[in-house]
Amino acid sequence: MGSSKIAALVRLSGHERGRTTRFSSDLISIGTGPDADVRVSARALSSETAAIATQGYLAEIAREDERYELRVKEGAEVLVNGERVSTRTLEHGDKIELGGSAEVLRFRLFREGRHAYKSVGEAWSDCVARTRHEGRGWLHSSSVFLRSSARELLTQ
Repeated sequence: MGSSKIAALVRLSGHERGRTTRFSSDLISIGTGPDADVRVSARALSSETAAIATQGYLAEIAREDERYELRVKEGAEVLVNGERVSTRTLEHGDKIELGGSAEVLRFRLFREGRHAYKSVGEAWSDCVARTRHEGRGWLHSSSVFLRSSARELLTQ
C-alpha cells in the first residue's frame, strides 16, 4: 500500500488561500453546502454556477484505482488548466477554477503516509498562480507574491 497516492487540494484563492487539504476518501465533493468536502463561497461564483451550487455540489472528484476523475455537474463552470471541462482525469499539478475563476484550487498527489510537502518548484508555481489570480496592479501583486512566498517557506 506504500505506493498508493492520496489526493490533496491547495487553495490558491479566497480566505483559505495557501491551505492544503488531503483526502483519503474515494469521493471528494466540491460545493457551497455544509456537507461538501471542499466548501466554496457562493458569493465568489458566477451567477450561473452559484444557482447550480444551491441545488447541490458543483463537482466531485472520484478515485478509481490510482486515477482521480473530476466530474462536473451539468451547467457548472469549471476549468482545468484554463479549459472548460465536464469530466477530466486529473494529473498532479492541475489548476481547477470554479465558477468563472472565483475559486482556484491546485490538485496534488502525494504518496500515502508522506506529509503533503511541495517541492520548491510546486511552491513557486502556487505563489505565481495566486499572484496572477489576484492581479490588481503591480503593488498589490507584489504584496500577494511576497506574502505567499513567506507562507510557503514557513509551511513547507
